[in-house]
Amino acid sequence: MELLTPNQVARHLWVTDYTVYGWLRRGRLRGVKFGRRWRVAKGDLDAFVENHRRAELDEPLSPEEVAESDAVWRALRVGEDQGELLTTVRATLLRGHRVGV
Repeated sequence: MELLTPNQVARHLWVTDYTVYGWLRRGRLRGVKFGRRWRVAKGDLDAFVENHRRAELDEPLSPEEVAESDAVWRALRVGEDQGELLTTVRATLLRGHRVGV
């Protein structure tokens, strides 16, 4: 059985170490702890990725969600956002809406 460090998982998924540790603490990604150090079995990482991929395929964005997302990013790029984006993102994350991981 191949065991990966959280840093190796983070590099593989192009996320931060902090994100991986959060998944491990919340039980979203299976891992084992040896003392203070986490390790993730390669098979558990593969299952995590497959489950995430399936969840994304099961819930495509609606046309309204795509339009809203485009409008928000356009406002952000041109500097018109007055904090609404951050408020929306925070509210979305807090209620767990459409967060795949």
